Amino acid sequence: MNLFVYSRDTVMEAMKRTEQYVAKHTIVKSEEVKDWYMFFCFGKAGECGLVYPCGSLWHQKMYDLVSDNFPNISPKKADFFIVPISVYMNSIQDKHWNLFNDFVSHLCDQLPYWYHQKRHVFFVTGDCHRDGDALKDSIVFKTSCLKTSPHYALHYDVLLDTEFTPIENAKYEVSFMGCLETYPLRSFLPFLIGRIKGETYFDSTPNFFAHLPENTRIIMQNKWTSILKESRFVFCPRGSGVSSIRLFETLAFGRIPIIYSDDGKLPLEGVIDWEKFSIRVPEKQLMNTQQYINEFKEKCNLTEASMLARETWSSYFAPGKLRHFMESQLAVQPVAQARKLFI
Repeated sequence: MNLFVYSRDTVMEAMKRTEQYVAKHTIVKSEEVKDWYMFFCFGKAGECGLVYPCGSLWHQKMYDLVSDNFPNISPKKADFFIVPISVYMNSIQDKHWNLFNDFVSHLCDQLPYWYHQKRHVFFVTGDCHRDGDALKDSIVFKTSCLKTSPHYALHYDVLLDTEFTPIENAKYEVSFMGCLETYPLRSFLPFLIGRIKGETYFDSTPNFFAHLPENTRIIMQNKWTSILKESRFVFCPRGSGVSSIRLFETLAFGRIPIIYSDDGKLPLEGVIDWEKFSIRVPEKQLMNTQQYINEFKEKCNLTEASMLARETWSSYFAPGKLRHFMESQLAVQPVAQARKLFI
């Protein structure tokens, strides 16, 4: 598969031109709105709707696409055009949604090969599962991707020390550590944990992890790492988005995720057989989770499932695997039709 990746310089130049366009745009009436618009477009502060170039820790992995191991090719030979930025969308207010789409549209117009827009690939991170109009005709990978969306699910990066240990030695049958406030279903987890057979671990935090002080986050990460190693199954409920980083942390440690997200799409659903190493419980069946665990144990060998979970993470979701992840998805219908239609 031939992938053309825009250089960072090309993207930054496109963003610079778009910034100039926004500054002069007549639709931005007041200085207050204009300042806010520049915030969420160019990442000057933690506002919603940021567009990041590949500079942050998560997006650094996109440079795998232009490293010596994966050399770029001529755009004339490209099957797909990779745009190495991440459009970050959380709770963009309705009154600013048109501004955001306008910004992204103008940014895209600055890309040299945008006339092949149906073969352009973008990454959308954050918890907003609303689909922007600006990218409706492009290929989009989203961390919060609805089942009904035409786009594709993107994984979260795992930043923990992911040393694999045999699941047979795990102390806890089920564990959970996290905030209960980000989605209504989570408030029932304290009651659910009491219905699980075997020893369990449960710890709720008062605030969203990212909002906690840095020293508190470090302590919690170390604790969570040790708990994951000692668990066989892990509650992985959706949060404010329809996915959760906990799902990918669980896979990285070779543990079995119990997924609660009726509306969420999983990455590579047409490639990966998720039923072999995960349990998906309908949200209304939350309190019957033990039954789903029992059925999984009857159907699957726990040791084999654990190794497959770890192998899946290592093959598709681990650092340095972004290109393989993308090619695996782009090779599957209906996305692959884009090449046939536009070559």
